[in-house]
Amino acid sequence: MARSLVGMRIREQRRALKMRQADLARRVGISPSYMNLIERNKRGIAGGLLRRIGEELGLSIEVLTGTAEQRLETDLIDLARDPERGDPAMDPATAGEFIGRFPGWARALARLSRRERAARAEAAALSDRLTHDPFLSQAVHAMLTDIAALRSTAGILTDVPDIDRLDRDRFQGNISALAERLAETGSALAGYFDETDTPADRQSGVDMMEDFISTGDAHFEFAEQLGTRLAPDIAARSAPDRPGDRLLQSSASRKWAQARAHIHKLYLAELQDPGTNAEGIADPAPRHPSITDLLLDRATDAALVPMDEFQVMLAQANWDLPTLCRAHDGEIGLVFRRLTALPGYRFGYLRTDASGRTRSRLGALDQLPRHYDAACPLWAVHRARVKPFQPIFQRVQFPEGIERVFIAMADPDTAESHQISADPANMPDPFLSRVINSDRPRPVGATCQLCAHADCPQRREPPVVDLAVSSLQSG
Repeated sequence: MARSLVGMRIREQRRALKMRQADLARRVGISPSYMNLIERNKRGIAGGLLRRIGEELGLSIEVLTGTAEQRLETDLIDLARDPERGDPAMDPATAGEFIGRFPGWARALARLSRRERAARAEAAALSDRLTHDPFLSQAVHAMLTDIAALRSTAGILTDVPDIDRLDRDRFQGNISALAERLAETGSALAGYFDETDTPADRQSGVDMMEDFISTGDAHFEFAEQLGTRLAPDIAARSAPDRPGDRLLQSSASRKWAQARAHIHKLYLAELQDPGTNAEGIADPAPRHPSITDLLLDRATDAALVPMDEFQVMLAQANWDLPTLCRAHDGEIGLVFRRLTALPGYRFGYLRTDASGRTRSRLGALDQLPRHYDAACPLWAVHRARVKPFQPIFQRVQFPEGIERVFIAMADPDTAESHQISADPANMPDPFLSRVINSDRPRPVGATCQLCAHADCPQRREPPVVDLAVSSLQSG
């Protein structure tokens, strides 16, 4: 996130509390000159120092760092770099300043950009479908054939006045049959377009989900509390293994499915009921199946692995991921999702399938660059498949200079890969020590279409605009 927004929030909140800059610096244990640099956007800030400042100012890390604004900044940068919608005079480096000065205009512009992008994607998808879809090709050919036969038959009835009565009845029967068949084909076409999602539909769904993930902290916390409250009941309900069960599904996977089914009944009633406002949620969760599933998953994770117990296990295992995963019957995804929910840390979570396509993103989404389908092939989440169940630690740097630490593991049974990522300043020492001594971070991109490393040997497709930087360093 641009430093200008974090420094600006610190300065504005300090002034609102009528607190002197020197007093705030003393309380958080830094010099007044360093605090001055932070507020003037001359120094970055993260980790423990950011938490201490937030505590003194009464603001959460999410508010200080502006997760929603970070997502907004990414949208505006994507717009500036788009060859068709952007403009050479739009400097991506000024996106943070624009948001800070004109937040309403920035949100409106990003919203229009998303909708226009979705409309273009839908138009392209429909055009491709009209050109290549075999069902449409056959349906249109059938309609044209029936229309030609209908016109020919109607022409005979119109142009031949003394046609035999039996022939006239037969021709009229043909017209009726052709009209009925045309109506059926037209209905099938309409239903086909109504029922088939376009990439734009899927993309808008991703936008909706990620908007909720970025702003729905209260709902996630409520789901966490609900799962923790139900943990004893879930443990008592766990069915013992039966002969042959492990051939079909791991014990942990089966328990998770059983717990989810039980929680589902109570969850929908409690979380979606506007009366849950009394629990501290300003508004009920959006009534969308995908968001309901997302929150239900969080409640199930919390019921099976309560956060207090998970933190004790973390300390006992000294943050060793294979040990943690073995303690949970090899359920890598469950362990990584609980890491993402850890209080005090800001992990972004990514899950990919065997083909490398993104299946889900959770947590602090600003810790991962924006992408929809397939992430950069140089990321640890892809390398992890080569050595299943072995954690891959990777220090990376994006073209704009942002550094991240990636940690990934692949499931040997499902071939899915799981990855968490965070700013090095907010990474726990047992993880950070695995990468901090590396010579230099590995240069990576977000996705091939928006990658500045033109000479990357792993590139899958050309960039949509020339963003080339110096030759890709080997990492």
